[in-house]
Amino acid sequence: MPAPRDPAASMALLTELVRDDAAEEYAEAARRHRGARPARTTRVAFVLTCAAVAGVLALAVVQRQAVAPEAEKARQVLVDRVARTQEEIAALEADIARTRADLAAAQEVLLAQSDEGAALAERIGSLEAATGYTAVQGPGLVVVLDSADGTDPAATDDPGRVLDTDVQNAVNALWASGAEAIAVNGVRLTSTTAIRSAGAAILVDFRPLLPPYRVEAIGDGAALAVAFPRTTSGNELDDVVQQFGVKLSFEQATSLTLPASTALLPVRARVPSLGADTVAGSSASAGADPDAGTSKEAGS
Repeated sequence: MPAPRDPAASMALLTELVRDDAAEEYAEAARRHRGARPARTTRVAFVLTCAAVAGVLALAVVQRQAVAPEAEKARQVLVDRVARTQEEIAALEADIARTRADLAAAQEVLLAQSDEGAALAERIGSLEAATGYTAVQGPGLVVVLDSADGTDPAATDDPGRVLDTDVQNAVNALWASGAEAIAVNGVRLTSTTAIRSAGAAILVDFRPLLPPYRVEAIGDGAALAVAFPRTTSGNELDDVVQQFGVKLSFEQATSLTLPASTALLPVRARVPSLGADTVAGSSASAGADPDAGTSKEAGS
């Protein structure tokens, strides 16, 4: 006969099951509680970091506002100084032009007194025109360079901006095409003229110029227009136009007037050697040694 079942044993098993489930729930709750602490700590650290960054930015803004008036004042001082210097340069250039006009008038009167003087005056006039010493007038070609559309004129790395090398190529192409005289934005070029850049500005004869750059050349306008793209410099400039969108235009002119150069022109030039007979005759009449040097330095 089987032994009777003990009711207490069945209840003990049920109690054990309930106790295990409750323990598991308590353990899970404890784990969640421990995991929540780092999250709150991270949020607090993030808030503190944002507050610190905001404080630094606010301090920088306050300092900038405090320094801005001084920076603007210094900038205005430089602007005023540049303006005064430009006025002084303009006055000096006007004085140079008046002095040159007086000298030319006196020279014309003196040289007109003999046939030799008239021939010499003609030669001097040709040399003065070629060296940029006097203004010249005649037909020619106008080449205009301008930056591509949408170009930032203050950005030195913008590929669409006209560079000093572009102006140089335009000038060299015109010289190679047979130009007799050239000016860029009214600045007459000579053998000593430099075309270079300074930041975003292009300097011609140390004068800052702004686009568009108008390059005027005296000569046969039609011949210059035909020869320009065939030169090496003209080809290089055309590549810039095709690649970066720099604007290039040509215009033939029936009459152009290029001013005299205000640059410091060379003050000494070498006189070509004279023939032996001429040297001997001149030396004999002057009572000098006919074997003296065949060339001399002459101040201009």
